[in-house]
Amino acid sequence: MVCASILTTASAQHGAKHRQDWQKLMTAYRAEHPKEAGDLEQMAGRQGSRRLGTPDLPTFAADAKGIASRDSSAKVINAFAPTLSPRSSAGSADLAPSTKTRLTFEGAGDLEPGTPGGRNMHFGIREHAHGARS
Repeated sequence: MVCASILTTASAQHGAKHRQDWQKLMTAYRAEHPKEAGDLEQMAGRQGSRRLGTPDLPTFAADAKGIASRDSSAKVINAFAPTLSPRSSAGSADLAPSTKTRLTFEGAGDLEPGTPGGRNMHFGIREHAHGARS
């Protein structure tokens, strides 16, 4: 029990130092990039979007043939995603076209070295990258 208490105390002290270092970095970042710092803090705090409004949601008429759920889902996702910016993103290995998970609204773009604000990620080996993203 004593050993666990010592480890817990040491771990808490170590974490407190890292937290102080992080807060200093964020203070400097916030001064230089207030909008981006606010977005980052919003995402880290798992808060709702400041930009969330009432998106113009699509409606689907009832008919015998219907619409595939992946098609209707894509339309709803793309109606909501711009209002959830920058928290919402999409990604797929090679299946985005068939699963309709690609964000297609204006400005969604692809997350690549030249476009760091892109909201579509191409995972490649999906299990590794998808797990890292979660």
